[in-house]
Amino acid sequence: MARIARLLAAITLAIGVLTAPAPALASPGPGPGAHGTGAQPATWYDPAAPAAPLGQRDPAGQFPSASGGGCANTYGAGTCISYWGSKRQLNGDLYVNAWSNIGYGGTAYVYVAVNYTYYYKYSSRTYSLGRYPTVTHYAPGSGVAWTAVDFYNSAGTYLMTAYSPNQYYP
Repeated sequence: MARIARLLAAITLAIGVLTAPAPALASPGPGPGAHGTGAQPATWYDPAAPAAPLGQRDPAGQFPSASGGGCANTYGAGTCISYWGSKRQLNGDLYVNAWSNIGYGGTAYVYVAVNYTYYYKYSSRTYSLGRYPTVTHYAPGSGVAWTAVDFYNSAGTYLMTAYSPNQYYP
């Protein structure tokens, strides 16, 4: 049932993106391993902050530009995605900014969807506000991707799914 809901949400999002006038640009993630392991420092996603350019050509002009990406705030969950062109890598982030519709002590299941195929990355108990570990996914070729996070309460009841904006990459 949750997969059907995610599929319908992805289709709705895709239709919305196709009718949008232009995609936003976001800043690339800091790269693999930058957040370490274990407890994460309290870092907040600010939905009002302006986005920075992403995927501009390197000085040698070897890597084509990407577009889209960035972050979305869904009832206290900040979900983000960016593309690191020189590594052909997608970077997804999860922030828990508030307990609005996220169960304290529940579980978050983090996925990266690439060309409409979901890849499970990790799950984490939601005991703290702030940033959770970054996920990466190698993405040769071109397509569209986004980060999706399913939230369940401590009893295992589904609460919601939060999606990042679409990331288009070469």
